[in-house]
Amino acid sequence: MAEKPTQVSVEARRLDVSILPLNFSIPLTDFLVGQNDDLSNVADQANNAANGAYIAQLTNEEQDVVLFEHTQQIQGLGVRLSAAEITLADHEIRITNNTNWLDIVEPKVSALEGKVVSLDSRITLVEGDYVSKSIATMQTLASPLSVATSYSVGGIKVVGARNTGWTAAAGTVAANKGAWTPNTLAAASATYSQAEANAVRQQLNAAEARLKAIEQMARTHGLID
Repeated sequence: MAEKPTQVSVEARRLDVSILPLNFSIPLTDFLVGQNDDLSNVADQANNAANGAYIAQLTNEEQDVVLFEHTQQIQGLGVRLSAAEITLADHEIRITNNTNWLDIVEPKVSALEGKVVSLDSRITLVEGDYVSKSIATMQTLASPLSVATSYSVGGIKVVGARNTGWTAAAGTVAANKGAWTPNTLAAASATYSQAEANAVRQQLNAAEARLKAIEQMARTHGLID
């Protein structure tokens, strides 16, 4: 930075007839006195120019200070810009890494979305057609049901595994699923008659027919074999 400016002033000395030698001719004296006026004008112009230059130099000094401050600010901005460029480069690297990661993840997400859609369909199917453990109202199955051991009601076994080893009833007795009155007692006298024996045979035959019907029912339901 330049040194502080100094204001310069030009002073014109007064020249008149009283200070001129007496042996000067009148034309020379008039010329010299006239030149004094020109010198005064020149001094005024020089002072005005010097003052303008002084003001300009002061202004330049002020502008130098402002320019120096601006230079400092620009340098500071340059440092911040360099830091911002480094941060931006780091962000670009991270964005690139994230983009690569997204390229890997997006197919997996699409695959998962497909599985979710499939699960939604299955859930919708189950919600519309399922057997609940907690619902107390009657529920219905359209298909056969297989259990491991037995069926229970109130914790009590009512139907278990098939009981095997039974030989199917033979003979000509027709199974009777119709009316039957088992509490009818056949008459028996002191000396059995043919009619009483026939009555006992008929009741026995009815019991056999009913027993055969029960056996066929058990086999049909799969309880025995």
